Amino acid sequence: MQQIKRLLIDNLPDFPYACNSFSSGLKIIGKKQVRRYKNIQFNKKFSKKWLVFDLDYQNASCTWLDVNLPAPNIIVANRENGHAHYYYCLKKEVYFQKNTSIKAQSYYIAVKNSMTRVLNADPFYVGLMAHNPLNKHWKTFFITNQEYTLEELSCHLDLNYKEREPKNVGFISGSEGRNCKMFVSLFDFAKNEFRRLKYNANRLYDSLYDKANEINRSFRFQLSYKEINGMLKNMVLWFSNHFSPERFSEIQRARNKKSQAVRHKKMIEKINLLISLIKQNFSMNEILKILKISRITYFRYKKLAPP
Repeated sequence: MQQIKRLLIDNLPDFPYACNSFSSGLKIIGKKQVRRYKNIQFNKKFSKKWLVFDLDYQNASCTWLDVNLPAPNIIVANRENGHAHYYYCLKKEVYFQKNTSIKAQSYYIAVKNSMTRVLNADPFYVGLMAHNPLNKHWKTFFITNQEYTLEELSCHLDLNYKEREPKNVGFISGSEGRNCKMFVSLFDFAKNEFRRLKYNANRLYDSLYDKANEINRSFRFQLSYKEINGMLKNMVLWFSNHFSPERFSEIQRARNKKSQAVRHKKMIEKINLLISLIKQNFSMNEILKILKISRITYFRYKKLAPP
């Protein structure tokens, strides 16, 4: 059991979203605070380590046995109604960024959609937040520490199964989905807005309030003023505590330092390769083409090379 808990904690985002009630908005917390919150963000922003399913019906904890699927790593059940969230841990993360494997992304989506159908899970589940297995509010079953490949999961599925697309497939239903979408959209907007407003918390609140109303109008069932106001207050407080001109300068210095270190490492690699090519009797013109450097850089690197 401890091994599964460690697997979960190690693969959480460094600063995940969390909340006890979606009506009060999401917070950004450190990993050490995770146990305090009923709901947490389990996957990182640009990668998927976990497949999580929302089984929104009674006695859901045993469904995986009935439909002949592999055992979930973790089942987090609601003590009152028997609804549950299933956690499946992947052996390899699937990345959702530019220049990453579209084939892997498509495979992940196909497996996720097929498992959603087989488990009769909520097809509109957003997948940002889930019941926290480490919080005692839920009844949690730690079943296996086996990490699955997509191939292992797909052996139990019919990935070629086709069904009629549900209407309003783009619509995110439920208070949880609307809160998550609202929070993520506002947080991304606030990053630049707070700096543009010269770190003025009151002006940030006003700006976020206008943006929140704009987003809220796009929902079929709109969030209440209380829900939006609670979310905005938490967000403004977080930005006020974590961002300032000094903090921004500190972040920029750290990024510049890291960038300089990366450039230095690449330069050393090119110098070593240059010396290796010289020893192999490559001509200067050949080396310039291979390393894509100028004549001036060639002689500078040669001068910097160890004797």
